[in-house]
Amino acid sequence: MVFLLVKTKAVFFIGFTIGGILALILMLAEDLISTKPVCNVRPSRLCRNLEEKESEVEGESYRKWLRLQNVKISKADMDELMYAKKYHTAATNSPILESDWLKSKIHITCVVFVEKIKLANAIKNTWAPHCNRIYYFGAEKDKRIPIIKFDIKLTSSWQLLCESIRYIWQDVSNYKISLDTQAKDKIEWLIFVKDDTMVIPENLRYFVAPMDFDKGYYLGHPITLWQQAYNVAQAGYVLSKGSFLKIVSNFNTTEKCATGGKYWKKEDYDLGKHLGSMGIYPLDTRNEDLSGIFHGYSLQSLLWGVAKSGSYWTHSLYPIGPDCCSPRSITFSAGVPDEMYNTYYMLYRLNVYKGNGTYGNQPAATDIPDQEMWKIILEEEFNITNINQISSQQYYKIWRDRYSEPEQFIKNNYKNMPDVLSSLLTAYEAEKKLDQNNTLI
Repeated sequence: MVFLLVKTKAVFFIGFTIGGILALILMLAEDLISTKPVCNVRPSRLCRNLEEKESEVEGESYRKWLRLQNVKISKADMDELMYAKKYHTAATNSPILESDWLKSKIHITCVVFVEKIKLANAIKNTWAPHCNRIYYFGAEKDKRIPIIKFDIKLTSSWQLLCESIRYIWQDVSNYKISLDTQAKDKIEWLIFVKDDTMVIPENLRYFVAPMDFDKGYYLGHPITLWQQAYNVAQAGYVLSKGSFLKIVSNFNTTEKCATGGKYWKKEDYDLGKHLGSMGIYPLDTRNEDLSGIFHGYSLQSLLWGVAKSGSYWTHSLYPIGPDCCSPRSITFSAGVPDEMYNTYYMLYRLNVYKGNGTYGNQPAATDIPDQEMWKIILEEEFNITNINQISSQQYYKIWRDRYSEPEQFIKNNYKNMPDVLSSLLTAYEAEKKLDQNNTLI
């Protein structure tokens, strides 16, 4: 009887364990194969909080914001914008590019976590100057790049992020104390990226312009893990001043930063968890076509297609539509420096001109007009100063007497060259004929 009782309990326990494991597998499989938004699949308190947060930004329009700024936007003639200043130096009412005006109004602080110096150097030479301020954090210093290295032992990637946030806040506070007149003490929006990321700060300013940076915003490409929504570091994430200060106030010591996370390469999850506990959740950053603006893959991969089997896609809180990317995308992955330089050139240096160009089609300016060039040559090459009576035929004869024509030069200096060329041609034709015969056989 005792044996049967033990056997019955063992069977029950094994069956219960197998059932629990199968239920867990089915739940995970639902996440992996689902193409619907997570909030539609399993409604929860998290989704209700997200919907309430999204309602705050509904109706916020960039154009409406511009009207409040008393600013009018008009199309610019690229030909005139790029080249007219060279011909009209006295012009006073030159137009201001929308991107330049936004840079003076929307302060973007860029934060780069450096693993490879060559990638950080590519950032410095490309998109970094388009930020209002930039910080580099890494494990090794470099003479070319002002990388900030912490003297303490870091135990997790969250601690690195947390200490970086604390460093930025202390740095900003020091500028406030010194009354820096260059407005370096501004904190409005911060974007955190890895060193293999291409950032377009102009598009970020366009996106956040209607938003109040004093509120708690948390932007990026959001996914879920164990009902926790967070923006993946792979695509970069943005914090408003309101969210930034929440982290600063809750993690105001090194000890608190150290205990806020345990693992490496999980700082994005930890950040989402901590912000979620403060009532700050990721927003839907897709455009009206459901195209994303924060991308954790390279532009080439997105254009030519990428396998959408990873959690980046299957656990996406707001799945991306069929089209590749929004025309106002903010981040792309760029794993090698050449890719970053090429993308930067296409975005910032290459211009598309429509219509007939006026200023840009002007010939290059020269110190000496073409019609006067031959006179200068006669003076410098032949020491002939009396050039007023020289005709074009005499000018040609002077040149021919001094310099041989190409055919004559070869004949005089390489007497056997025609025979050599003839021999090479004969050998080539014979070899070609032999190949044709072998092909027929």
